[in-house]
Amino acid sequence: QQGTLVQAVQQGKWILIEDINLAPLDVLSMLVPLLESGELFVPGRGEVHKAAEGFQLFATQRVSAQSSLHSEAYTLLGGLFTEVQMEELTMDECHTVVNTLHPAL
Repeated sequence: QQGTLVQAVQQGKWILIEDINLAPLDVLSMLVPLLESGELFVPGRGEVHKAAEGFQLFATQRVSAQSSLHSEAYTLLGGLFTEVQMEELTMDECHTVVNTLHPAL
């Protein structure tokens, strides 16, 4: 059974990696060639997977007073992503999102 990332790459799906700044360096280093050339190398299996049309990789990184934008993730991947910074949602905005997506709640 292929992992979630490999399946997304092969099938041209979108994938979201939350808190990428917490990922181990070996995982981050696998993402660089994927983002640069569209190829994912899986070292444990010796496989190379070419990203299918439509594949997109999104990642989040929490930034707080305790963390730094210059984490290993940012240093390694910073130039490969488009960075979008967002303020925390207000309670009213959270209610709007939930009510829009799940009106039955």
